Amino acid sequence: MSTPANQPNAMAGPSSSGFAGTSFSIPPPSTPLPRPVFATSPNTHNGLFASPNVQNQAAAWNAIASQMSATQNPTSNANLNGRASGEPAVQVKTDSDGEDELDESDDGNVSESSDSFRVRDGVPPPRQMSYTTKELHASIHQGDIDLEPPYQRDVVWPNAKQVKLIDSLFRNFYIPPIVFAQSEDEDGNITKVCVDGKQRLTSIQKFMDGHNITSTDRDIVTKKNWWYTCLGLGQSTAKSQQLEIPMKYKQMFDNIKIQCIEYQVLGQEMEREIFQRVQLGVALTAAEKLQAISSPWGAWISSLESKHVHIENGLRDLFQWDVARGRDFQNITHLVYCCDKLENEDRQELPTASKIDVWLRRTDEPDPRFQKRINDVLDFMTYLAGRDARRDGLVNGFVAVGKRVAPVEFVFIGVLLFVMAHASKDERARAVLDLRKNVRSKHKDVRMNTICAKTIWTFITNIQEGLSSAEDSQTPSPRSGSKRGKGKGKAANGNGNRSLKRGRESEDDFDEADADREEDPSYKPVSRTSRGRKVNKPRKNATHTPSITMSSTTSSESTPKLFQPIKVGRMSLSHRVALAPLTRNRVDADHVPILPIVSDYYTQRASEPGTFLVTEATVIAPKAGGYNHVPGIWSDEQIANWKKITESVHARGSYIYVQLWALGRAASVDFMTAKGFEYVAPSPIKISYVPATPRELTIAEIHEYIALFAEAARKAVHLAGFDGIEVHAANGYLVDEFFQDVSNQRTDQYGGSPENRARFGVEVLEAIAKEIGADRTAIRISPWSKYQDMRMADPKPTFAHLVEEIKKRLPDLAYIHVTEPRVANEQREEEGVVPDEEENDFLRKIWAPKPFISAGGYTRDVALKGAEEKGDIIAVGRHFLANPDLPRRWREDLPLNKYDRATFYSAGDASGKGYSDYPFLDGTTLIPPLHEAPVRQDTSGSGPHPVDVSGGVAIKSQA
Repeated sequence: MSTPANQPNAMAGPSSSGFAGTSFSIPPPSTPLPRPVFATSPNTHNGLFASPNVQNQAAAWNAIASQMSATQNPTSNANLNGRASGEPAVQVKTDSDGEDELDESDDGNVSESSDSFRVRDGVPPPRQMSYTTKELHASIHQGDIDLEPPYQRDVVWPNAKQVKLIDSLFRNFYIPPIVFAQSEDEDGNITKVCVDGKQRLTSIQKFMDGHNITSTDRDIVTKKNWWYTCLGLGQSTAKSQQLEIPMKYKQMFDNIKIQCIEYQVLGQEMEREIFQRVQLGVALTAAEKLQAISSPWGAWISSLESKHVHIENGLRDLFQWDVARGRDFQNITHLVYCCDKLENEDRQELPTASKIDVWLRRTDEPDPRFQKRINDVLDFMTYLAGRDARRDGLVNGFVAVGKRVAPVEFVFIGVLLFVMAHASKDERARAVLDLRKNVRSKHKDVRMNTICAKTIWTFITNIQEGLSSAEDSQTPSPRSGSKRGKGKGKAANGNGNRSLKRGRESEDDFDEADADREEDPSYKPVSRTSRGRKVNKPRKNATHTPSITMSSTTSSESTPKLFQPIKVGRMSLSHRVALAPLTRNRVDADHVPILPIVSDYYTQRASEPGTFLVTEATVIAPKAGGYNHVPGIWSDEQIANWKKITESVHARGSYIYVQLWALGRAASVDFMTAKGFEYVAPSPIKISYVPATPRELTIAEIHEYIALFAEAARKAVHLAGFDGIEVHAANGYLVDEFFQDVSNQRTDQYGGSPENRARFGVEVLEAIAKEIGADRTAIRISPWSKYQDMRMADPKPTFAHLVEEIKKRLPDLAYIHVTEPRVANEQREEEGVVPDEEENDFLRKIWAPKPFISAGGYTRDVALKGAEEKGDIIAVGRHFLANPDLPRRWREDLPLNKYDRATFYSAGDASGKGYSDYPFLDGTTLIPPLHEAPVRQDTSGSGPHPVDVSGGVAIKSQA
């Protein structure tokens, strides 16, 4: 069939769509509309643009994307709001439509007068572009156009509507512009995110792909269906049964231009704002704005929402609560926020809009163990509200009260279940009901406000105190919480309250003292009841507080402080015995930890959940090293093996920091020469027994080293999965060399005064904290060590200033780790006795009440005293390397394995001898099952006795 020569664009009339799905039918000749001419004045067309002039469209879309849903009239008329064309819109503060107070922003005091006019919250003007349908189709398939941002709907247009869109394009009818937000990845690749127009673009794509979506619409004259292509992605019938449109019409369709509005710089929140205004003509609610925040925590909470709410028989369907317009996401966010603050900061929080906004934007990844605990909470909520709980005879507190579950109830029911993770199902079910009854008996208006939250937090505190005082006649759990003080909300469940990352004796701890520190055979047992805990009768609970009988609970009144939980940074430890950093050299020639033995070594020592480990010193970059067979953290292979190690430690419920290391003048001159690296230090001051003198670092090189530390920290935490890092600033290595005047005689900003000598170390910490967070960052120092020609005449002024400066500039630093003066690389006539003027209490006083790790030749009795009197965490080297279950042995005052000095350093040795073959109490090296303390299989009837593994032991068959 043919069309008139003067009507090349003649297509089906308005009464016929002319398509069968994405098939195309040639209509009878008709007079097409002329191509639209884009005038210079803006116009409105159903809230969009009839005439997409560049400048005026920019102004109008700017209005859509700002805080006012206003549009513009033609320039010949006054604008509806009195603004000149092109000006951004005005922020309009509106009511929260009766929703909770948390839906409203926390505005500060307004400085200007109430009748002042001010433009706020505009967006950069967009640009207008036009692309042919062929270009758009190709870009979709090449991935240059993203049709699936999280706020977009699925493809919802029915076939008939898709047909009419194609019909409109062929016949020159106007369609609204497509709205894109342009984004760029790290490699410079540009993607256009479709903010508005997904249905239109999908219709074009499917038509050009040749998809055949069945339709009853046919050409009213020919009664036939036509396809753009019969060989496309959507072909579903034989070619002989399909009619393909003529090439001239394909080319015509390929060249149809689609007007597009492109924003160059838009955040997720503003993308959603524009999407919402285009779709509904209203601004985003506070809850919907939360969903727009792009962060690891936001992505995780979105996955929780999908998994637990928006599924068949999910929380959305099981009881009445507000899930409209992002409120389900908001409620889960508030739940997670409260649990996070309770777990990691020991704070009972009321979520507010400003706090939640800042918290949700954090860039760190949620701890997998914390994720599991929250997932368990939502799993139990689903169980409790479903049929299974009713079948099990449990009371459903979500519906038993007879009223809709308020947002504040949903949030704090989650917090309550988080606290009660180890209670029985019946106890948790009754507690949920009692919580709702309690708050509704005291408040007529149950809302997320300070008054209601205080009532519920008091209820939860009573629950926690009931948990802490309950009797536990079983094996003590190191992860259970302690009794709370008034007004404090500390999680008492046993699901893993960890928050400490610290404690390592540096890789050279073996060399810090010449004297052997064998285990003391005269250990005196510490008085304790019921394996280290005072057994209390359950307290009488407050009104509406269920009586709870819990296992895995310890009492701080009888347990030595060394074995009590402590919080540091984001996590909690179950006890205060930490593995110190110890160089072991089980590393290959490429500085890659040898598997599986390195993983076995750390996992064995992580076997008691809540234990804190610090790795051996790990080189930050090739040029910062100085020895063979020491680990690195710069290559993909190194990172991959470290990740396997951290995952294994985490699977045991424990934590691990990596100690970051740059050697400076302590490097091997031969090694540096062979590798082609320069031998450098803060000043050209040689170590007495080293023949070479180092070259002084330039300012530019100093800044490079700061950047290398930060990059190593980023890789360690975000790629290798470490819980944090400790900067090795002790024992005469590079950072320590800057601190001390015996190795630093610079005259610039990095030398001279204590303030200047501390500058490099502080800047290293600040750069690392910027990458991973201060609460994942720590430092180790050794003010009194003489190792490698160190030790100033009076270390106190310098190190006092250093710690003061760190506390002032990085108040959230996880901890400081300090070597005791009794470890000073010199032989003492009496071990443990040092001159009176040599002490670290001046640092403890400055740093208090922050966590303080002490390292250096600890026996059990000295460790007990140090923790009890000073609150220290004790980093243990030799005894921990020889006793993978050291925390248990010290807790129960059991004999220790002896360590074998001959196997301390075994470069490149993959055998595990003197490394991963030290036995547990049962005489094997098998890692006990999770949540079970290693149990000695003593068949002699003579009780516990030491296992001497000098020279290594045979590993019992795992069969």
